[in-house]
Order: sequence, then C-alpha cells, then structure tokens
Amino acid sequence: MDEYLVLERPLYDGHQKIYLFENGYGASVINHSFSYGLEMAVIKGNVDNWDICCRKLIFDDDDDGILGYLTEKEVEKYLKRIKEL
Repeated sequence: MDEYLVLERPLYDGHQKIYLFENGYGASVINHSFSYGLEMAVIKGNVDNWDICCRKLIFDDDDDGILGYLTEKEVEKYLKRIKEL
C-alpha cells in the first residue's frame, strides 16, 4: 500500500502517515506516546484538506472515531478495505 502513501511526517514523539486512494477515501495512521498504540482513522478529502469520516464503512460498528491498538497486519487489511470502497 506504500504507493498510496501521500504524506509521512513526525507527530509529537512519533509519526503520522496519510494514505489516499482513487475513490476519495483514505486513512490517517498514527503512532506516538499519546495515541492508543497504532491508530487508524478513515478520512475523506485530499492531502491538504481531509476530515475523519465513515469508520463504520470498514470497521463493522457504529462508531465514527478512530480505532486503536492495531497490528501492522490489521492496518494493511483495513487499508485494502478502504481502497475497495
């Protein structure tokens, strides 16, 4: 999924990665001392202007927030789901 990685930057004492797909959706993936481990949020927009949205499209629940304590494998699985929306 690295071909869809459009931004990687330091965030607090960790990092943030932004992935965007051709369907207009993407993900913000963060990991730092204030996060719940490896966190992911579904986003919509572009690299300069995006908002968190639509978690229930891929996480099978009614929460619209972030999902934490993910493994690298889970991040890859969810990125694939977002790409296929």
